[in-house]
Amino acid sequence: MLPDPVQSLLFWYANCHFDIPVADCDGSMDVLWRRHCEIVHGNGIPARASKAKLTFAGGPNWRNLMAWLRQCHGDKSVPCGLGAQSGRCEPWKEFEEVMERLRYIVEPYEPRWRDDVDAVA
Repeated sequence: MLPDPVQSLLFWYANCHFDIPVADCDGSMDVLWRRHCEIVHGNGIPARASKAKLTFAGGPNWRNLMAWLRQCHGDKSVPCGLGAQSGRCEPWKEFEEVMERLRYIVEPYEPRWRDDVDAVA
């Protein structure tokens, strides 16, 4: 007799550790992983069953970070924006404005956050 597919997947997800690479703030693999989990979890696997962690490499990249956040903002499976605690999404434009203000706060501590601005100028 073959095992129940849901039980097999549950066992597999519960016993594997997943490293999600994020190089230079490019979170596209994280977005793909979350979408994958949304499909899998929608088929009866509890979200807490999988053990995943983000593994960061490289350095700051504002364009990549904003692209990642924009993908998350449009993805219903990812809490986003200023209203993440309340479970609601702020309009992207408002969130983007807040991030731009935050950028000018962090730039003095890490000048590489400004690299894409200097390249255009």
